[in-house]
Amino acid sequence: MAGHDGFRSKNRPFNLSCNQPLVFVTSRFFVVVLLTVIPLVTEARPLPSSYSLADAGFMIPIKDQGVLGTCWTFSSSTVFETSLVRQGLLPVSEASNLTSEWDMAIHDGAFTDLVAPYNGWGGFPYQAVGYYTRGFGRWKLQGRNFLVGGGPVLRTGDPLNAYPLAAANNNLDLSPYVPPANQPLLSGYRLTQALEFVETDSGAAKGKAPTRAFRDIVKHAILRYGALDTNMNAAFIYGPPFNTFNFKYDTYAYTGHSLAPDHDVTIIGWNDDVPVYDANGTLLGVGAWLIQNSWGTSFAKSKEAVSKPDGCFWLGYCDTVATKYCCAMVPERRQAFSNVVLQNQLFFYAGDLSGGFLAGTPTLAATKLVPQTDTKLLRVGLWTVADRCAMDIRVYGGWGVRGPIGTPLAELRDVLIPTRGYSEVPLLAPVGLTTGQPIYVVVDFGANLDSPAALDNKSLAVKDILDFSNLSWVSKDGRHWQDLFADVDQKEKGIWILKGILGRERARPNSATLSVTGVRAPLVTSASSLKLRGVNSYNTERVMWRLGKGKVRTAKGGTLAWQISVRGLKPGKNVVSLWPTTATGVATSPVKVTIVRR
Repeated sequence: MAGHDGFRSKNRPFNLSCNQPLVFVTSRFFVVVLLTVIPLVTEARPLPSSYSLADAGFMIPIKDQGVLGTCWTFSSSTVFETSLVRQGLLPVSEASNLTSEWDMAIHDGAFTDLVAPYNGWGGFPYQAVGYYTRGFGRWKLQGRNFLVGGGPVLRTGDPLNAYPLAAANNNLDLSPYVPPANQPLLSGYRLTQALEFVETDSGAAKGKAPTRAFRDIVKHAILRYGALDTNMNAAFIYGPPFNTFNFKYDTYAYTGHSLAPDHDVTIIGWNDDVPVYDANGTLLGVGAWLIQNSWGTSFAKSKEAVSKPDGCFWLGYCDTVATKYCCAMVPERRQAFSNVVLQNQLFFYAGDLSGGFLAGTPTLAATKLVPQTDTKLLRVGLWTVADRCAMDIRVYGGWGVRGPIGTPLAELRDVLIPTRGYSEVPLLAPVGLTTGQPIYVVVDFGANLDSPAALDNKSLAVKDILDFSNLSWVSKDGRHWQDLFADVDQKEKGIWILKGILGRERARPNSATLSVTGVRAPLVTSASSLKLRGVNSYNTERVMWRLGKGKVRTAKGGTLAWQISVRGLKPGKNVVSLWPTTATGVATSPVKVTIVRR
């Protein structure tokens, strides 16, 4: 996603469940699989021609960013709060204005100018995800005379958490309005996943609108999760040369090919039949997204527009910049999870470590995490920049010149993260940690990484951590390791993104089943290919699979049944791994079917 400075308004320049162990049953053997379950968005059921979170009773009230380029904080907080409502965790009245956009804008870790003309306030969704998943802490940044704090805080937690709308609109010095950095985190809820939906088909090209197939993915995501964070180009809503916003019908679309995103907004619905006009009344297309903006309710309040709340507008499907990137947030109750997170970075994905992570090359990454108190490690949180990312995860208690030392304290094999973004992988059992004793988390991506792994190079501006060496490493063989700060080129210096999620115990959710029909253990054949069929009994919408360590693929079929065609069987033992994708979450063990070719 292209960077932007956060557009300044006007001429101011279904209930879900998580962490569910699934039980899979074949005709001859029984396998227990721990899986984080969040239903997949590419569902088979037909989509309605229109839908609105406002009509469904899930909409958070309109907010106002004023003259500051803080659109990204408002769009992300709206997504987070709407998801709390959509999942039934909070009513609208309690979720509205729950977290402080101002604290996020100040403490996200980026440099911003506190005096007019207020430069540097723009941001990205990954900064918001970094903020929402950050634990309690305080950091000193370059160019700052105050400390940067931890993760999300209650808007009502401190008087300075309130957004200084009037002060900013009057060009006042905002230094007296900086919130304190040592506030307690939001106690009841935490962000556990941030799912990215990115157009990769022909609609990804500059000057092209997203494809219908990608629009359907976005629509299913809205139905499943609630509001989505997205970006658009809004530079000519008011200004020349285009003045493209139609204030009679509150419709807008940029149809050029030269501009990049400059404004974050929230998608809360769609209507396939809305005509989209420019300012001159020219019809640009039919069909539009319902956009919740952060410019207050005085913007886009025409009574002649197709029904919508004031402050919202219709963004045409024909827009050639907007909605090619969308982000859903999935919160959960904090329960026994600690408000302290083991982490070495403040941000998230800010660059690609292309020199260490190459498709087709065996790739391992490792990071050191140091607990500041006796505690337990329950999960590891990491960022992936490709769908269908398979990996092995191990936790060690020592590190030497050739990498990890000793027997793993914890080990997970064949973990699958179906959808890119931030995900947390639950360990099969908590790992006890001792104050000051580091642990080392190693992730083996194998040789099938389809894109570079996530690198945080923005956190190098943290002043109280001057030396980032001996924190994270990469390797192509598991024996020779490169330090990501000391041993790589300047342009690739950074921190590999991984967090340690702490707490007292793991939750115990429900179970479900998946049946693989007609399979014996092992299955014997003389052919080089065969078909496997199965029946789902937990509303499984997709099954992902791979042969050996090959590419992860999606099975044919849908909600009730699935089928795969396994080709290229080699003489001897072959192993097919099957993951149900009721989830865009994390499957920590697949069902494995052994096929012996004679």
